[in-house]
This record gives sequence, structure tokens and C-alpha cells, in this order.
Amino acid sequence: MIIPIYLYWDDSRQLHEIFGTKIGLFLFKRNPFDALILNFRYQDFGEILYMSFIAFTLLIVFLICWKLSDEFERYFLQNILKLFIIFGFFSIIVDSIHQLTQGLIYDFFTIFEDGGEMIPISFITAFFFKYLISNRNKYI
Repeated sequence: MIIPIYLYWDDSRQLHEIFGTKIGLFLFKRNPFDALILNFRYQDFGEILYMSFIAFTLLIVFLICWKLSDEFERYFLQNILKLFIIFGFFSIIVDSIHQLTQGLIYDFFTIFEDGGEMIPISFITAFFFKYLISNRNKYI
């Protein structure tokens, strides 16, 4: 449950934007809001690096859980991993394309990206609750 909670917290507190700005400023020594390519800013590059670091950290946690789990739990984790891959596609690929657009297309990509992130995370949260409810005797 810590992973969906962290991702909701990150999105609501805009941590990836804050750290993306700091990383962009640190790496490029320029205004992080300057365009690197078209509308793709140094901040956006920093966000990709930050999210890649977080994804790598979460992958380590995921692999530890995988190693310590039984066959049923591994099946459960496979489903969760598929949803995280969908989440990653929207949070990295679609977000990067989103920064290159303007006008109505930008607004469309905003909805598409945020919805594409929140739907898999909502399913992950639902899977965790369903798993905990069906196995509550195991954890009490």
C-alpha cells in the first residue's frame, strides 16, 4: 500500500515538479524553465530523472517482495507490475509528449495523462484492499 500512497502524495504535493526543477537547475546551471527542445524544459528532463530514480527504488522494493512471496502472491504481484508498467507509460512517455504540445491539444494531453496515471493506481489500490480482505486471517 505504500507505493500507491506515495504516488498520490507525490502528485498532490507536486514533488516530481519540485525535484525536477532542482535537478534541472543543478545539471544545467540555467533557468530550469528554459526550453531545451521545443517546449521541453530543463525541468522536464529533471522530472524524468527523478521519476526514473523513484521507479528504480520501487522496483527494488518490488523485487524484494517477489523474492519473499509464495506462488499466489507472485501471481498477485504480476498483476500489480502490469499496472505499474501502464502507470509508467503515462507518467513518463505521455507526460513528455504532453510538454511538447500547446493549446487544446495540451489540455487534452493533461486529461489523458492524469487519467492514465490515476486509473492504474486506483486499480492497484483496489487489488491491495481485495487481497487484504480475502487474506485478513493470515495477517491478524
